[in-house]
Order: sequence, then C-alpha cells, then structure tokens
Amino acid sequence: MRLSTALRKRRTGVAVSTMSAALLTAILAPFHAQLGLFNAGLLYLLLSLLIAATWGWQTGLFAALLANLTFNFFFVPPRHTFTVE
Repeated sequence: MRLSTALRKRRTGVAVSTMSAALLTAILAPFHAQLGLFNAGLLYLLLSLLIAATWGWQTGLFAALLANLTFNFFFVPPRHTFTVE
C-alpha cells in the first residue's frame, strides 16, 4: 500500500472515530441516569472495537483513548470534569 493511501485511510478512520464518539455521546447523554455507567461503557467499548476492526490498531488506539475520555467526561460522576469520585 502506498504511503499516501495509508495516510488517507488513517485520516478517514480518525475522522470517523471522532464523529462517531460525538454522535454516540449525543444519543446517550439524555439517558445517562437510566442507562447506567456499565452499559454506557460497553457501548463505547463496542465503538472502539468496531473502529479498530475496520481501520486497524493505530486508529483503534485513538478511538479507545477518545472513547475513554468522552465516557469519563460525560458519564462518570462528577460529570463534566476529568476527575473521578
């Protein structure tokens, strides 16, 4: 695979990772009280797994870090901070 093709593939994966994490957060945020931390965490894990299976381990690692930070910021109390109670 040529370098430009690999770079374009990785950029596409990063863009899809970012948009899908934002979309998943927008869908789940109104239901955070009913959903629970475990279920929300599993959905973010599934998202990371699908991205890694599609675009490779490097993009999957980015997706996992992004999903972890997003999950922590929007769902783990105290919400809207990166500290954990």
